[in-house]
Amino acid sequence: MLKKLMVLTVVLAVTAFAAYGPIPIPAGVEPDVYPVLPLRDGSITTISSSPAAAPLVAGDRGGVTMYDYQQNGAMGNRIAIDSAGNAHICWMHSEDETFAARDVYYNVWEKASGSFPGYWPDGVKASGVPRAGYTTMGALSDGRAVIAFHHDPDGDGVHQSAIVIDAAPGLGAFSSPVDVDPVTVPEQPIWPHIVVDNNDVIHVTAHISPADPANPPYNVDYLYYSRSTDQGQTFSPWKVITQTAGNDAAIAASKDGSKVAIAWMDAFPIEGIDWRRAMNGNIKYVESTNGGVSWSAPVNVTADYYTQEPVPNSSEEGLWWGAWYPDIDCAYDAAGNLHIGWGEGLRAYEVHGEPPDDTLFFWSMHKHFLRMVHWSEVTNDVNIASGPYSQFVPLTEEGDTIWDIYGFYLWGMAQRIENYFRPGIGCWNPQLAAIGSGDDILYTWQGQWDSLDLSAGGAINADIYAAISTNGGATWGGVADWTEGEFDENGFGLVAYATNLTNTHSPNAQVGHCESEEYHSAYPWIGSDSILHVTYIHDLFSGSVVQRGPGQGIVTTNPVMYLGSNDPAMKIYVGSGPEPRPQPESTSVAEAPYVEAPVITLLGKHPVAGSVIFSVSAPGTHAWLKIYDVAGSLVETIFDGTLDGTRMLTWDTKDAPAGVYFYSFVTPARTAKGRVVIIH
Repeated sequence: MLKKLMVLTVVLAVTAFAAYGPIPIPAGVEPDVYPVLPLRDGSITTISSSPAAAPLVAGDRGGVTMYDYQQNGAMGNRIAIDSAGNAHICWMHSEDETFAARDVYYNVWEKASGSFPGYWPDGVKASGVPRAGYTTMGALSDGRAVIAFHHDPDGDGVHQSAIVIDAAPGLGAFSSPVDVDPVTVPEQPIWPHIVVDNNDVIHVTAHISPADPANPPYNVDYLYYSRSTDQGQTFSPWKVITQTAGNDAAIAASKDGSKVAIAWMDAFPIEGIDWRRAMNGNIKYVESTNGGVSWSAPVNVTADYYTQEPVPNSSEEGLWWGAWYPDIDCAYDAAGNLHIGWGEGLRAYEVHGEPPDDTLFFWSMHKHFLRMVHWSEVTNDVNIASGPYSQFVPLTEEGDTIWDIYGFYLWGMAQRIENYFRPGIGCWNPQLAAIGSGDDILYTWQGQWDSLDLSAGGAINADIYAAISTNGGATWGGVADWTEGEFDENGFGLVAYATNLTNTHSPNAQVGHCESEEYHSAYPWIGSDSILHVTYIHDLFSGSVVQRGPGQGIVTTNPVMYLGSNDPAMKIYVGSGPEPRPQPESTSVAEAPYVEAPVITLLGKHPVAGSVIFSVSAPGTHAWLKIYDVAGSLVETIFDGTLDGTRMLTWDTKDAPAGVYFYSFVTPARTAKGRVVIIH
């Protein structure tokens, strides 16, 4: 059975180049290559010199912001779908490049019109007069949007969490902010995340990051919980969930409203350092089965997965895997099972000095080699949802790692070390969404495995990826129908682990021309229409402008996008193909053998009205290019022979009826496939 809405190509994780030319790869280093499925058809033309008014990704623009940075931890929910199918979105907004004026904005994509309303071309302000930001949202059963943020109500620099509610569904006339329990906790919890259950109970979690050396450890977060049972008019007193969180938390409610869960990364202690905790740790959660009235004891889901001993305070002691502090999400599937997703990376530390010594040196490798990890009640097990290809760990011929001269950084930027430019590739910002009525689950994240796709500022241009599981998270694969024969035609076992949902490329793009899908948030329920709903920031110059990075001080007005009902690529199909190859049982770092992949590019515009021109490359090896129709019958063999360098191959379509065709480019190493649409 041929795949639906899917082009199979091999994404080359070419690590020999960066924004400013080639990186000299040390002898013996062979980065691994694994396949990813781009959901969108045809080749993407880079746009480094074209206008940036229309993004390459199909979708609807709901607003703009110069403040591209949306969260400093868990992404949470910035999109909600009401019972009528309308998509409500919110975001942190600024049109002042100093960011002195920072607000929370709102818009609603209306299903009846299939668009955002014309009278709000850039959205509407939801947060009131004081400076506000770091927002999440939900919707009441009657369709009214509920938006959370933290703000400075008195203008004195003291922030606290607040909620606003729309006066009517999609009206955009929000109430005055209601502060969440401004009394119980003197230093107010901020960075709120909310979820609205089907009983219209508003659940809130927020946190405090104390910086008091007299009250160690001073770099962990105190997580709090509150709720409203009267649609946001009043809130319960803040309740302490944990005092050892490593930054932020995720919150979720089951579909029937019977369960609520809060998940976080619990920071590891550091050996001999009682005033600071590590930025990695275990994953824990608490659950309420009575609407937030009471909570279970914390459950450690990685107790048998990560080491329990304190982290040595010197990098010379070695490296360990651990959950990364900002990246976590949780969701219930339709059967009521809890799922938790997080980012995982290697860790090692060197800690010197004593607080409040400003010269404190704290080094962590938690940003290296990030991959997306999953745990669920269905399996009660931890596995790698993003597939082993996200584990880029170059080794020397002797099996040693070479951190100092060749590595990868994963916080959306490249870093120049001596004469080496190190592109940031990997994955981050996990989001989970339930599918159907059972334990099917979709896992999305942002990232990039193409080290060539860097902006002119050296930052990666991120895409949105997805993997699907139909067995409660035990195994993961792409999000369209595919069969073993399609992937293993020549016995080489080409199995895709994930799908690139956006698949945009803008290498070397200048300010205002980058194709980078940042800070995405996915609605946690995929209904009977199979549509995944996502909002994201279309970052026109990759790299945050309000945090450290190569883009600091360069501000662009970025579109705020909605992907969903208008985009066929967001219709999620459950895969029926082979199970992925077994996940590694050990968390140790290992290098898989390198296999050179064939390169094929479809040139020109798509759909094609005349001849189809392919650019192919597989130097010094036998290859063939064949065309098939939708029934799987061979239409024409375009090439069968030995390739010497790159060649242009032409398929004359004058005798081919209009319709959909599939090409297959095969070498002894790999097979690359794709779809082409012919019109006359």
